[in-house]
Amino acid sequence: MVRLRVAAFAIVAACYTPEAPTGAPCTLGTASCPDGQQCRLVAGRPVCVAGDGADAQLDAPADDVDADGIKNVDDNCPAVANANQANEDGDGYGDACDPCPPIVDVDPIVDLDADGVSGPCDPDPITPGDRIAAFEGFAEPLSPDWSASGSWTVVDGSAVLVNQSGEVALLTIASPAAADVPQTVMTAFTVDDFRNNNVRGFGPVQMQSIGPGIACQLRRSGAGPQLAIEQGDGLVDATLAVIDANQFDRGLTAVMFLTRAGTDYRCSDGSSLVAASSDFTTPAPRVGVRSVATSAHVAWILVVAR
Repeated sequence: MVRLRVAAFAIVAACYTPEAPTGAPCTLGTASCPDGQQCRLVAGRPVCVAGDGADAQLDAPADDVDADGIKNVDDNCPAVANANQANEDGDGYGDACDPCPPIVDVDPIVDLDADGVSGPCDPDPITPGDRIAAFEGFAEPLSPDWSASGSWTVVDGSAVLVNQSGEVALLTIASPAAADVPQTVMTAFTVDDFRNNNVRGFGPVQMQSIGPGIACQLRRSGAGPQLAIEQGDGLVDATLAVIDANQFDRGLTAVMFLTRAGTDYRCSDGSSLVAASSDFTTPAPRVGVRSVATSAHVAWILVVAR
């Protein structure tokens, strides 16, 4: 950690330097925080924090440089404090320092634009500027930053939803990026059951308010499986774009993403892509996943912002 020394200035000015505010976004594994702070995942977001490991790291023993209680030789993020050692993809990098936490990285890591987001986690792999804004692999109980509507529990590293009455269920956090900042929400899930034979769907959501939001949904609504971008609350939705999908059945495991850039949205289930535009906004947007009459278990949620 670089420590700036301005002793001469301090004597002449006869004043003190105020402490830098904490909570600023940062890039894991880099010296991107002010002196006396370190970049740590807090509620799934990499932010600059002081104390509780940041101060300890300044005087950390050589064999535990991040002062998280795990020896360097055994630590899957030796330079970033992560006492729980969570490692969603089981590769050599813990979630706290992995440039693509949910998907195994090749060795050496391929990050063509050198922005700290690698492989399939980078929505724009040849243009620098992306960052991991939030990641949740459900290694621990949900933090209070997550808002859950419906019957959600964390079991064996997944967020499990039992949709009991065909309702709309949400699992969301406050959007890490402002409305004018491009942002991608990715998620992996497995469909367990459906509650009815009418409208049912599942997928990532952005610009979610108390009521409506913009959702990327694998769905069935009396026809074959579809991939759609929807605007609404899950009960009364406007379909902004829709194409036929390969599958949306019990037992399906899918990785989906919803990218927002201004008013433009792109939605994918890994095999098909649909795009649409919407000028819908809300003062306090949230992001995450939305279920309509679908029981599922969610392996992870990743948010990448520019």
